[in-house]
Amino acid sequence: MQRYIGAGATSWRFLTTPVSGTTLADWNDNLITTGFTGSDYPLWPTASNPWSNIYFYDETVCGIQDSGYVAATNITNTVSPGQGVWVWAGDTITGTQAFTVDVVGAANKGNINLPITYTNCGLPTDDGWNMVGNPYPSTIDWDSPNWTKTRINQAIYIWNPQNQQFASYVFGIGTNGGSRYIASSQAFWVQANAASPVLQITETCKSAVDQAFIRDAVADQQLLTFGVQKGTKYDEAILRFIDGATENFDADFDALKLASADVDMPYIALLDTANEYSINSYNLGQSLTMPVKVLASTNGLITMTFNKTNLIDLSCAILEDLVTGAKTDVIANSSYTFYHTSATDTARFILHLWNNKAKEVVAPTCFEATNGEIISQTSGDGPWTFNLSNDIGTVTFFNSTNDTTIINNLGAGTYYLQISDQSLTCATSIDTIVIENPTPVSVSSVVTNPSLSLNDGAIDLMVNGGTSPYQYNWSNGETTEDLVNLTAGTYDVTIIDANGCSSNEVFVLDLSTGISNLSTNESVVLYPNPAKDVITFEGKNLAGTILKLTTISGQVVLTKKLTSTKETLTISSLSSGVYFYELNNETIQQKGKLIVVNR
Repeated sequence: MQRYIGAGATSWRFLTTPVSGTTLADWNDNLITTGFTGSDYPLWPTASNPWSNIYFYDETVCGIQDSGYVAATNITNTVSPGQGVWVWAGDTITGTQAFTVDVVGAANKGNINLPITYTNCGLPTDDGWNMVGNPYPSTIDWDSPNWTKTRINQAIYIWNPQNQQFASYVFGIGTNGGSRYIASSQAFWVQANAASPVLQITETCKSAVDQAFIRDAVADQQLLTFGVQKGTKYDEAILRFIDGATENFDADFDALKLASADVDMPYIALLDTANEYSINSYNLGQSLTMPVKVLASTNGLITMTFNKTNLIDLSCAILEDLVTGAKTDVIANSSYTFYHTSATDTARFILHLWNNKAKEVVAPTCFEATNGEIISQTSGDGPWTFNLSNDIGTVTFFNSTNDTTIINNLGAGTYYLQISDQSLTCATSIDTIVIENPTPVSVSSVVTNPSLSLNDGAIDLMVNGGTSPYQYNWSNGETTEDLVNLTAGTYDVTIIDANGCSSNEVFVLDLSTGISNLSTNESVVLYPNPAKDVITFEGKNLAGTILKLTTISGQVVLTKKLTSTKETLTISSLSSGVYFYELNNETIQQKGKLIVVNR
């Protein structure tokens, strides 16, 4: 069985075997081997200090991660299914031609438990590392749901010989070319996080993708990628914003930083109080001030680049250089160049992230009420300046030091909220916020006047709008929606919805004017009623209707042709009292009462 490896760098590579019964002798015809019994050059470079170009890894050795490398001892050393091997390979010092690694044996198949252990040496960052490999003769998918991963962090790490950096991958994104797809014969790092870890792969984890040794990951996530370029050498780290992440290490979302085996490569890591990361994930709602470490073995200019992907919710990102004091707007700029000294070994930069996109709108409880709210969750350093305006002008302006700020006593309408973080130069954003007006409690009715000397009058209400259920308080003490067995007289009702919003209606039975409330299937809604200053008629066939408004004595105070399905009229000139309205067109003949409470 063969695995083709393209031309490129002479460097270390992560290898494994897709067949059973493999020994280092199976690779000896493909690779130049040194430093152990049976190798091509067992005593190279010197007999007293031979150098092995093949290493296994023993997780049980305590110390920093590099402590576990174990040099090959004999060409007969076996490579078990799923066991990773660290191999220096190439035909010249400066580069290598394409070559093929071939092994002979029965292809690995079925369920395979990769050889993985966990030894608690009291070093969480360095404990639990295992060099494992893809045991199948095909590409596998690390994100397949058919893996069994017990007490295993979700990140994987592969040495990328082409750019001399470790590629990392976790939950949809990768750095330095990291991918979910792992090639046949490819080994990789995983980290166990507790005793008795299990990492089992099944045939259904195989992928149809014919994966090269490294493949770029593409994910539709909100990402801020930091790259550092020193000459031709490059490294990168990614800050990801995702729901469910925390400010500490997240086994499902984060990847730790593994330094290059090439000391001349630049290094960038995102830090928290305990760890250095190649991929660090945060919840976007969190306030974030994060150290960023950049290292290089020699003095010189380094350019840091900022690549933004889908950052739809991030208001501001400022990179502060603690050496020069410069502050760079990462959102507005694509790079920052600085002079690096090799003596620097601590985090030179602080990343300040600020987001004010998290807002909650609370609508007024009642129609035209002014108890609406805007609740703003801010992040950043603060203090914050709030400027709320509408089309008329400024509504309120104030400073706040609270992460959660409530702006209250607001009515329905369109508002413009500007929030500025006074500590950051770019931390200002303006959002348009619409507070909706609740539907009013509106009433239509059918009123039946009593017959002469009989108690057969009735009032049948149809209530809409507001929030049900409704309460009914009639002037005669009844609490039902409708009244029956009524005599002539005046009946008042107050209707209260679940939010305490009310509507008052007055019904007069058997008045001398002979006018009664009527409602048909083509009824029109009048609101508010009682009313002050303005009233609104609304109905689907209202256009073309003639409105006549009269006093209780029959004097006409308003005649108007309505032209749309919703008409708002000014009644501020009318005195308080009871009025009667009539609506007439080809489909609507409606009469009713209007209570005016202007003065």
